[in-house]
Amino acid sequence: MSKHFRPWEIDERHLLPPSVQDYLAEDHLSRLIVSVVRESLDLGEIAGSYTSGLGQPPFDPQMMTALLLHSYASGLYSSRRIARATVERADFMMIVAGDPPDFRTISDLSRLSPQHRLAMSDFNLPAFSFPAVGRTPVRAAFDGGRLTSDGGVMLLAMADRRLGIAERLARCFPDRRDPAADHA
Repeated sequence: MSKHFRPWEIDERHLLPPSVQDYLAEDHLSRLIVSVVRESLDLGEIAGSYTSGLGQPPFDPQMMTALLLHSYASGLYSSRRIARATVERADFMMIVAGDPPDFRTISDLSRLSPQHRLAMSDFNLPAFSFPAVGRTPVRAAFDGGRLTSDGGVMLLAMADRRLGIAERLARCFPDRRDPAADHA
């Protein structure tokens, strides 16, 4: 008796092209990030800073914000790797809706204009120094590079406790939870 396999119909044509969203679970992280950016972040000041000009219109600030947030949450920091993911990975394809920016466009986001910096001024952080360990001063750079030890995570947690970065970020989003429930 021979084994029967499911048919592999790789060349089958569909009546309508499938949506990229069909390939992602309803509870996928990228859907959450897109939902938060579309419904909870006010990017009006950034969008309002653009003027009509020559050439192609710029990418939607909401899409670019969702792309960067999802990239960082997925451990992608390089603009070239992010650009590659927008054409190779369904979660990134869904965010860019089939219109991926190139790596230069993604890279340009790291050099924000003064208007964009003003819009993000609530996240300008004061200088921060870590306490010395014994006689050795602790130096840290938070430039998006990889952490090299658990000590880096502990330093980040200490910085967050002292500066309240997570708390300030959380205040940007409305809390729609039931106030009567204990959410601790």
